[in-house]
Amino acid sequence: MLRLDLIQEKPALQTEFLVSLAADMFSTMSLVHNPADIEGFDQWVYTTHSALTDDMLVDMTAILILGNKSGVYTRWVKELPRDAAAHRDFAAYIGWLNSLPVSRYQDLISGFERMLDEHCATLPDIAADSVAEKVRACYDEYLNDRQAERLLTLHGDAVELKAQVISVITRFWEQFYRENFNRHLAMMDRSAAYHVQQGYSGELPTVFVSVTGRRFPKEDTDFERAERVIFVPSSHIGPYVMVSPCADDDTELMIHYNCRPTGAVDSAEAPAVQDLFPPLKALADETRLQILALLSGRELYAQQIVEALDISQSAVSRHLKLMVTGGILDVRREESMKYYVISERVLAALSEKLQTFRAG
Repeated sequence: MLRLDLIQEKPALQTEFLVSLAADMFSTMSLVHNPADIEGFDQWVYTTHSALTDDMLVDMTAILILGNKSGVYTRWVKELPRDAAAHRDFAAYIGWLNSLPVSRYQDLISGFERMLDEHCATLPDIAADSVAEKVRACYDEYLNDRQAERLLTLHGDAVELKAQVISVITRFWEQFYRENFNRHLAMMDRSAAYHVQQGYSGELPTVFVSVTGRRFPKEDTDFERAERVIFVPSSHIGPYVMVSPCADDDTELMIHYNCRPTGAVDSAEAPAVQDLFPPLKALADETRLQILALLSGRELYAQQIVEALDISQSAVSRHLKLMVTGGILDVRREESMKYYVISERVLAALSEKLQTFRAG
C-alpha cells in the first residue's frame, strides 16, 4: 500500500539579497589574505595584499583559518536581523561583535577542531594526536612558523581570540577598507535591488546562473539540498563565486557574487561579449594550454596532471580552478578524487562566438 505521508515535495527555494558590511568584511579579507595564486580579482585586492604588514598578515591568517574554515562567521551573519545597523554601520558592527559572549568565540575553536579532524582523516599515513600536530599536517605547506604559532595561541584562548578578531577587523577597516566599502555601497545596493525585482524562482542551479552569470558547481552536489540562499553582492570577487554553508545540513547557503557592471546592459551584443571573457581568461596561460592538450580526448585526475607537467600540486590546483570557473573544464568527484575533462560544449560555443568577429 502506498504511504502518502512519506511523499514530500522539496520546499521551494527561498532567495534573499543582502548588502552587508558584516558579511562583506570577512569575504573581502579572505580575498586579500592570499590572492597570489589566483588570477582575475579586482586590482585593489592585489594592491591591498602587498600593503599588509607581516604582523597584520600573521593575525589575519589566524582569525580567518579559525572562523572561515569552520563557517562560523557566515552563521553569525545569518543570525543578524535584516534591518540590523551592523549590516551598514561599522561602529554598530564592532559593537555587535563585542556583545557576543566568549562562548561564541569558543564555537570558532570547536568548529576548527572538527574541521582539523575531518581533514586529517582524509590524509594517508598521518598519525596526528595533538592540535599542533594536526595543524602541521594540514597547513605545513601554507603557514610559516609565526602564523602557525599565532594560530595555536588563539586556538587555546577564546578571550584573546575575541579581542584579536575585533582588533584585526578594526585595523583592516581603518587602514584599507573604509573608503573602498563606502565607495561601492551604492553599486551593491543597485545590484541587490535589481535581482530582487527579477523575482527568481526554480531550482538553485537555475537561480545561481541567473544571479552570478557562472555555471553551477556540479561537483558540489551537497549544495543542491539548499532550501534558502542569501546572495551577497561583492565588488572584488572578479569571475569567482564564494559559497559558504550557513547550516550543518547545507540547507542554507550564503553566496557572494560579483556585482560590478561588466558591459553596457542596453546593448544586444553585451551578453555575448561578456560570455567570452571567462573562457578566454582561462586559456590565456601557457600552462593552462598544456593542461588542455593533456586532456584532449580523455579524462584525468589531478595527480595525473601534476605528474605530467612536473610542477607543484598547488600550482596545478590553481590553474584547474580557474579553468573550471571559466567553463573550459568540467569536473566530477569520485570518492576523494576529482576528475577533469574538457567541456566540448563551452569550447564549441567559444569558437562560434569568435567567428562572429570575422570581417565580412
